[in-house]
Amino acid sequence: MKKVLAVLLPVLLLAGCGRLANGGALVLPDPEDVSGVTVSWENRAVSNEDRDYIVRLLDAMKTAKNTGDASVQDVPEGGAWLARLDFAHRRAGTSTVFLYPKGGKLLLEQPYQGIYEADGALAELVREAWE
Repeated sequence: MKKVLAVLLPVLLLAGCGRLANGGALVLPDPEDVSGVTVSWENRAVSNEDRDYIVRLLDAMKTAKNTGDASVQDVPEGGAWLARLDFAHRRAGTSTVFLYPKGGKLLLEQPYQGIYEADGALAELVREAWE
């Protein structure tokens, strides 16, 4: 039994470290726990408390694919177009993600969690917040 643990433990530890280095799973709040979302872009912000909009936004984020890249900073360097989405939780606190283009891809970054490739539907929903 000790031999099995001696071999298995290092393998599990290495696998866990690799997962952290390559970005983990996107962690999204339950729509029922969100009281609103604030979309910020170019020093402007708009808040939305519409339940349908919040559900559609979170559903669109669920389709983002993990790029394997790690997020290692509070705010990514998104260049000219960087949108910040802050989800206010009913009980307390917020969760934040960023959306920006890079290298012909639309990236969704969750600080210290990972970087994910999103599709154009998510960008359209973010733009919808300004209408």
